[in-house]
Amino acid sequence: MIYKTIYKIIPILLSLAFFEASFAILQPVIILQLAANNLSSNIIGIIGSCFYIGFLLGTLSSSISFKYLGHFKTFYSFCIIGGTITLLYIPIKHPLLWAIFYIIIGYIIAGLFVIIENWLNHLSDQGNRGRILSIYGATYWLAAGIGRLALNINSLNGNIFFILVSIGFFVSIIPIFLIKQKEDFAITSSNYTSSNKLSQIMNMGILICFFTGLISSSFFNLFPLYSNKIELTIYQLSLILSISQIIPFFIEFPIGWISDKYGRIKITIIIILIGIGASSIIILNNNLSFYSLLILVLIEIISTAPLYTLGTSYTIDLFKKNNLVFINSALLFSWASGAIIGPAMAGYLFEYIGQKGLFYFIIGCQITLLSIIILSFLKKYIYSLSINS
Repeated sequence: MIYKTIYKIIPILLSLAFFEASFAILQPVIILQLAANNLSSNIIGIIGSCFYIGFLLGTLSSSISFKYLGHFKTFYSFCIIGGTITLLYIPIKHPLLWAIFYIIIGYIIAGLFVIIENWLNHLSDQGNRGRILSIYGATYWLAAGIGRLALNINSLNGNIFFILVSIGFFVSIIPIFLIKQKEDFAITSSNYTSSNKLSQIMNMGILICFFTGLISSSFFNLFPLYSNKIELTIYQLSLILSISQIIPFFIEFPIGWISDKYGRIKITIIIILIGIGASSIIILNNNLSFYSLLILVLIEIISTAPLYTLGTSYTIDLFKKNNLVFINSALLFSWASGAIIGPAMAGYLFEYIGQKGLFYFIIGCQITLLSIIILSFLKKYIYSLSINS
């Protein structure tokens, strides 16, 4: 029964909510404070990519800790390190050191996500995986949206943000610590993600995760700069970011249920087309009102938020559970690879084209992914015709 599975994953989701809400506060604060120091858009984009460099490294090597410490002790350790590193942002203000801290935070977050996704995929099966991972995705987005509301608590120069983030990391330990059954999952010999191993499981789900990283990282890193260019207030920015991360809470589960019933790839094509439409309207209109922009951004988020869970569900369905550490690391590796490239590329377009360069980049990614999916289907269709003939 799916309800029994949901009951088991409640502590996991609570911990996810605490540390993701914390990171949702940290990310825009860092970007906006760098902008306040008059750094260029491309430099800010590069610093924004440092998180994803750390995230990528985390997908490659964090599983070493699982082997020696187990999932639970690794989770506790990563939360403590994340909370401690965040406090260093208060006395230290140098951009280079902030970039280094951002790399460490990225590493920690990657390790936490690998652990959580291992648990969730271990507890789910092919019949309910779309719904279980959609609950995971919904929790992620809701927590991130609530975290962004904290931007209104104090001025962007206040140290209260870093204190809140640190507290969030520490509190994340409590729900996991209270789990009664703490048996670690079996670790297979496939513990590490390399380019050679990744090529062995390359499929459409891996590519979907890669393009999701490109789109989501570029949007959430550079939309604060976009808002500055079009002169949105801090309240308007926090409202857009908060609602855009809360709305997926309501659409993740229905999409997960539909994908369980009708197929992951078909649903992916539909939501990509919706995203292309929203991007096109933003690009073609020069005088959008605040509420028009809000609606279009929400449509954009609705078309992006479910992509990672759809790609993950599609890939996990193809493999056995005893390869979970490797498969989950590979999926996060793919997402992080896109997330590293996204802010830097979008940052250069932003610098030389203007603020609409962000949405030119997003629509380019959407069209490319849609083309790959359609070409893949055409290839399979032509092949089946040749076999039948």
